[in-house]
Order: sequence, then structure tokens, then C-alpha cells
Amino acid sequence: MSGIVAPAPSPKILELFPPEDEDDLWSGLGTIFCDAYFPDFGARFEAGTASIDGVGQIAHIYGTPTFQPDPVATVIHRCCAESLLRAAIGFEWSESCSKPREGEFGGGWCAIFADRIEMHSTSEALSAALGQSAPSDPPHLERDAWTEYPAHPLADWKYQIANDDTRLGYRDWIAARVLGEPHDTAGDTDATSPVPEAPGLYLHLYHGRKDPDENLEDWGSEGPVIGPLAYVHTTYMCDVKFAAAPDVMDRFFPAVMAEWCARGLSNVAGPLCDWRLTIFDDYVEYDGIYYGDWTVFAATPSEVDERFAKVAKAA
Repeated sequence: MSGIVAPAPSPKILELFPPEDEDDLWSGLGTIFCDAYFPDFGARFEAGTASIDGVGQIAHIYGTPTFQPDPVATVIHRCCAESLLRAAIGFEWSESCSKPREGEFGGGWCAIFADRIEMHSTSEALSAALGQSAPSDPPHLERDAWTEYPAHPLADWKYQIANDDTRLGYRDWIAARVLGEPHDTAGDTDATSPVPEAPGLYLHLYHGRKDPDENLEDWGSEGPVIGPLAYVHTTYMCDVKFAAAPDVMDRFFPAVMAEWCARGLSNVAGPLCDWRLTIFDDYVEYDGIYYGDWTVFAATPSEVDERFAKVAKAA
């Protein structure tokens, strides 16, 4: 974005992060980020110091506004393979906000092994302690950390982790698979009755304009209603992050999906694709239109159609 020409990567970088595009030697490193064109760890890496017990080194990785645990974990997994054969490596992170906003505080932990990466959030631990299911869990899924579910073998999950096809924890991976499977009505008491629609999470953009410097005399144009989504998260007004199933990504971001397919990236297969909309001068840009307002709401697909059919009619 700054027009800086990056120097050629070292042979070791090329070995650890083989290029996806032969014309772009850094493209292999770019694939570990949710946005290959915005490769930001949100952290600084500092050389290690001797540990207190004199065994091994302690590396310092720290950042404040936009720390990205996933790519940091991937770098450790690939660059510290020799150390991981002797012992696992782990780190923690915290989430905070300058204002008392619900859902903006928490954190998580990451344990990196030679054959896998395990990552969990404090919200999962809190839900388990309160005897509740995390939002992403189907109702029947128990929260026992050591339970293996025969229909979803650990070996399959580990295989996808090793191939970087998923970065979800085991139970979240199961939840994503279950939610993506077709509903079986064979055991329903009344198979002829319609299956109730499940509500989803949607991101609505509005108050749009073609030029961010344009002064509007009305509310501008209506934007898309993107969804259903797995989550929506805004970081210090830098971007709006979210995750969606591949069909949702293909519907709203066809160019992104086409590029991922052309590059042979594994995340096009889902179950979820991470993506973001960048906030530029207080606007979110989508398809050449700059939107000054956005909202997140829960609704069924029918409610979304009904709600925005009225909006279109009123316009």
C-alpha cells in the first residue's frame, strides 16, 4: 500500500514459506494472513533471552492494537520445528478496549506442537465454567477437552491442521462441520412440518457514496447485507473482520474467491473463510462505494429478505 518494493526473501524464508506465485516470492508468507495483501502480525518479534532455568530461550512477541495470533502461531510452528521436537511452545494474549464495551475484553492461549497447533479463547473456558455452550457449538456437543467424537475423528482434524486447511480448535471444527451438514428429518416427530429457520449474523452497510469527500444531502445509497457470518469484529477502527462460509464469500466477494482458487489456496474449501473490510477515513469501502455506517444484527434469511424488501420499496 505504501509502494515499497520488498527485497528478495532469503533462501530460508523461501524454504519455510514456498511461494504460491512464482512471480511473487513473498506470496508463500502472505498465505498465512487472512489478507495476503495486508500481511500484518500486529506485533514485534525480538530475539530471545536465556530462560530463568538456563534451558532454552524466551522470545518476546508483543503488540497492542491489532495482534494476530494465527499468523504468529504459524511462524513459530514452521520456524521452530527443531525446538518443537523437544518441547511444545506456547503463548497467551489478551484483548482489551479503552471503553467498557461488551465483548471487547478477553484473551486466549496457544499451544504449538510439532504436529499441530491448539488455540482457545477465554470465552470458551468461561462458557465451560458456567456450564454453557459456546455460541459456535451445536447443542449436543459436550465441552470435555479430551472427548473424541467418532463421527469427527481427531485424525481428520489433525490432518487439516497440518495442511493449514483449518485453524479452528477441535470442538469448533466439529461445530463448523455439523452446522454445514444437511438437516436429517428422519427422526423428527413430524417430518412433513417445515424445519424452522436458524437465525444468522449479518453485516449491513449503508449511507454510501462514490467519493469519500462527497457531502451528502440525504442518507446516500443502501449497501449489501453480507451474511450469514460466523462472527464480526472491529479492531480500533482499522478494519471489520468476519468469517463466512465459502458460498457467502463467493456471493459477496467473487473476485477474492476467484483469486484464492487461482492460487490454489486451501481456505476456499471452508468450512469458514476469514476476510476483512478495511476502514479508510472513517468509511468502509465495498465494490467502489464508501459507506459511513454499518450495523450487525441477527435474523433468519426470511426476515432479512422481508426487512430489506421494505427498504427497497420505500426507496
